Parts: sequence; C-alpha cells; structure tokens
Amino acid sequence: SVNGADNATGQHQDLFQTAGNYFKIYNNRFIGGTGQGFFYSGFGSPGGGPNGTLTGVLIYNNLWIATGDNQSYHILSIGIQEPYRPIDVTDILFVNNTIVDFTGALFGAGHIIFSNSQTNCRVQNNLFINSPALYYSDNDAGVVVSNNTPVNTSATGMFINYTAYATTTNNYHLASSATLALDTGVDESDMIPAVDFSGVARPTGSAWDIGAYEFQAEALSSGGPVVSARTMRWI
Repeated sequence: SVNGADNATGQHQDLFQTAGNYFKIYNNRFIGGTGQGFFYSGFGSPGGGPNGTLTGVLIYNNLWIATGDNQSYHILSIGIQEPYRPIDVTDILFVNNTIVDFTGALFGAGHIIFSNSQTNCRVQNNLFINSPALYYSDNDAGVVVSNNTPVNTSATGMFINYTAYATTTNNYHLASSATLALDTGVDESDMIPAVDFSGVARPTGSAWDIGAYEFQAEALSSGGPVVSARTMRWI
C-alpha cells in the first residue's frame, strides 16, 4: 500500500510508471491513489533517429475506482517526453475500461492524455462515471476517440449497486437501465479478446457494451461486490 500523503512537495504517486513496448494491462481493479493511474513515458524508450517510440500497448477491461474526492490526476498519460526528446506513439489502445468517481483532472486537461505524434491509437468504449471524460493530445490525427460515455455521466441507473466511494460493497456490473452503455460500443476484437472482465463473451446484445463488464441478466440477482483476484488498492 502507498500513502500519497507521504510524497514530497511536487511529487505524485503513480500506480504504473514505465516505458518499453508490447504489453497488456487487463482485468484489474485499481482502487484509490493520488497520482496518475498509468504513466507511460518516453524515458529510456528505444527508437530510430532523434525520436523515442512507444508502441503496442493494450489497456482494457480494467476498473479504475477512486476512494475520495481528492483523486485528481490522470487515469492515463501516454508519451510524456523526456527533455528534448520527442516521442512517437503508435498502436496504443485504452478501451472498455470503467472509471468511477475521479472528480478532477490535473491542469484541467482531462483523464486521457496523449502527447506528441500518434498513429493508430484508440480511446473507445470507456465508461466514465462521475469522472471527466476529457481528452487532450498534441496531435489529434492519430487517435480515435469515440463511443465513450459523456463527460461526468451520472451513476444513477448504471450499476447493479452503487454508493460513492463504497469500493468494498459496490457491484460495478451494468444494470438493465444503463442505456448509455448497453449495445453502444464498437467491436475491438481485431486487437483484444472478445470477452469482458468476467470472461463473458462480447457482445451479449446487438453490439459491444461500454465499460469493463458486458451486461448479464443473471448478474442482476447479486447486489454484493464483485472482487477480482487482481486488486491493487492504495490507502
């Protein structure tokens, strides 16, 4: 566990801070934290010529859950360059994630940050509940941003069971009344497996659902928490 209050002035505690290429982050519950959820930087990244390269990273079917209203950093920062070195960002996917109760965004820029030059990157099918779905990039041409819920979508009617910051009792499966999320996503099976966080095949309806969970009628019978074997909790 990490206590963000112990950080020195001007520091922030990131859940992941890494470089490198070709890896996946999926089927996790990230709970709490006051830093960036995933800081994928250009530090030490290989690349030809003067540029570094970040490529081949798939981030999907994760839950990012805040535990208080002080959680104000980015969920995802991609390609932040080290001094004097631009970064080429290619084939980065942030899709079918559920983000809950992250009420702010550092610098007002939003929770999904791409910097520098991008090619074939996607921010799609993400469920932003009580969280800014704002997006920022130095070069928008290479990032497809679509089929995400609107900025600060209310939790009302979205989940089977929900109380703000009640991370141990909430059930983040989609409710039958979650019309903004049901059958409103796009097919991502060219890049990721067509299953949700629980292993349920996508789609169960006419199209993929938005968020980490595909709608299941049988899930409505359970109001308790859904806990993964891979849970990272910050306190």
